[in-house]
Amino acid sequence: MVDERSHERGRDKLREVHGERALATVESLGDLGRLIVDVAYGEVYSRPGLTLRERQIASPRWSPRAVRRSCRCTCARPSRRG
Repeated sequence: MVDERSHERGRDKLREVHGERALATVESLGDLGRLIVDVAYGEVYSRPGLTLRERQIASPRWSPRAVRRSCRCTCARPSRRG
């Protein structure tokens, strides 16, 4: 279980990187949002060793267009069956 310090560290990091609005959006996701804040930002993104700029360069960027281009499954394509 992640402790409260990790949660606060995650909130601070998410706010620093993406802003207050993004933090509010993630926190509105309930348990999933807490997991994102605690683990992704509190444990992983807050690790020492890289600057914020270096970390952002190394992080994958996924836009809806990039996801559609990289997905070769039929579920991502519109149906051709009228």
